[in-house]
Amino acid sequence: MSDFYDKAGKRLDLIAWARLREKLEYRLVGHFQDERVEILTLWMGIDRDWEKTGPPLIFETSIHVFPGSDVAPEFDGERYYWRTEKEAKEGHEVVVACYRDGIHPDFPVRDLQEKYSSPAQETLQ
Repeated sequence: MSDFYDKAGKRLDLIAWARLREKLEYRLVGHFQDERVEILTLWMGIDRDWEKTGPPLIFETSIHVFPGSDVAPEFDGERYYWRTEKEAKEGHEVVVACYRDGIHPDFPVRDLQEKYSSPAQETLQ
């Protein structure tokens, strides 16, 4: 069994996954950049849920702080993982809002992830 998935969470073989990875317009979910940071949310298509606690974590939001920036260094290299494109889009907006407000996104992101992992939410989808 493969651990490669399309944006809808459907399993793919390696060749199909690689073809989709070539397409930036398919991979890109969210992008924010200013003179201090770049925040990217991408479909990765590889399950990052090593413990297999639910549907695959196939989207990633990452923060890249530019050298010489006055942004707190603990922001640089932060990564957050999402199960669906909807979560990834919302998560991207949360991370960008946290950056703009000068707060670390860990707690707001955790709240969002808990919202989507609650049994009540799963029945609504």
